[in-house]
Amino acid sequence: MTEVVSAENEDARAAHLESLRVKRAAYIALFGSAGHPTPLGDIVLADLDAFCTTYRESIHMDASGRMDPYTTIYRDGKKAVALRIRQMINWSESHGDSSGNDSP
Repeated sequence: MTEVVSAENEDARAAHLESLRVKRAAYIALFGSAGHPTPLGDIVLADLDAFCTTYRESIHMDASGRMDPYTTIYRDGKKAVALRIRQMINWSESHGDSSGNDSP
């Protein structure tokens, strides 16, 4: 029984990796690879970084000095989109973590 489950897990992992390879190839075609963006990809990534405030703090304090959870969550959601693109551009199978999670 364990061998069957192990084989199913290995098949699922192989399918997942293939899916990631296809997605990454699409991201690379659009945006370029890490450190080597396409000319248009560079423009779009810079715009997304500015709009999504990719490298700025998400936490927003309201006028009374308390954290505004709604604005904070909104900002964090925008940031997640730009970070996902960068994650896919930078992903490599050889950088999968020790838990076996190869997903970026």
